[in-house]
Amino acid sequence: MISFQELKKSPNKKIGKKALHLKVLQKNGVHIPKSFVITTDFQEKYYNKQSFNQALNRIVFLIKKEFKNKSVVIRSSATCEDSQFFSFAGQYSSFLNLKEDKDIKEAILMCYSSFKSKNAKIYSKLNNINLENEKIAILVQEFIPVEKAGVLFTANPVDGKDEFIIEFNNGLGDKIVSGEKKPTTLIIRKTQQAKELWVKKLCKQAISIKKIFNTNQDIEWGIINNEICIFQSRNITTIKDKNYFLEVLTGITGYKGIVSGELIVVNNEKDLRKIKQNNIVFLKKTKNTFSYLNLLKKSKGIIMTGGMLSHVSIILRELQIPFILIDKNIKIKNKNKITLCLVNKNGLICKKI
Repeated sequence: MISFQELKKSPNKKIGKKALHLKVLQKNGVHIPKSFVITTDFQEKYYNKQSFNQALNRIVFLIKKEFKNKSVVIRSSATCEDSQFFSFAGQYSSFLNLKEDKDIKEAILMCYSSFKSKNAKIYSKLNNINLENEKIAILVQEFIPVEKAGVLFTANPVDGKDEFIIEFNNGLGDKIVSGEKKPTTLIIRKTQQAKELWVKKLCKQAISIKKIFNTNQDIEWGIINNEICIFQSRNITTIKDKNYFLEVLTGITGYKGIVSGELIVVNNEKDLRKIKQNNIVFLKKTKNTFSYLNLLKKSKGIIMTGGMLSHVSIILRELQIPFILIDKNIKIKNKNKITLCLVNKNGLICKKI
């Protein structure tokens, strides 16, 4: 079946940006998981329900055969994501550790349904992208049960400073990119020698990947048996050249800015609908917020938990909304009028005025 091909043999125009970047890495000797692609051709069958089910059963059979019944990862690879200016971070579905036929089939279907989901449509509208002109492929990869995983940026996404920012945890890294878990963060200046061997190896690998694409990269990685495996690499979309801001108190700046307004505390989806123009939003939970990007877009600034390399953080930078990352234990009361002063990695928290 032409629609299902090994990554290195697949035509570039039919595999989407995520798969294309991995193909480039593979060609340059970077270790990625064993990868196949369900090309964009197969998307047409998805819209033709009569022929789709039979074709999908055939695809699942081939996946089981090629991966020898081992667990796989199913990931979207749209033509519009991971571009120079727009990441689509977290807008399209990925599913880890799938082994049963029904789970693989369901994951593929959910990737297709996510392509024109409410989340993706909102993000596209905010960035003037016409999804009718785009397509989606499906990336099928070997599941790697990594011991440590995370994200590395080859430059500071807030101010463009020439340093590595690494966020990681033990086990899989999906909780980091989703913003659900507070990661361990390392900041390594390019002139600085990392102490741990795995950090040295990771930074060396990141330098190579940056050279391959000739621009700063957002890299998802994992380590198993002291070997680094790269799951994704895309351009950092939010680096700005000049920023001049004031430093106040403590916190981690996600995107610079000095803004003031009335604070609203958001505990759930119902609270999100209460956001008014020029509110500063204390977003207590980042999960399932993509459907409300149009509401968050109205805010002047955002306070939230999680890491600066999570999907939510990436998109807030693309939307140019100043935000800070704080510890979950910090309590902020509703209706205070506050000023956010965001600077470098050490900025703000909030200052009453």
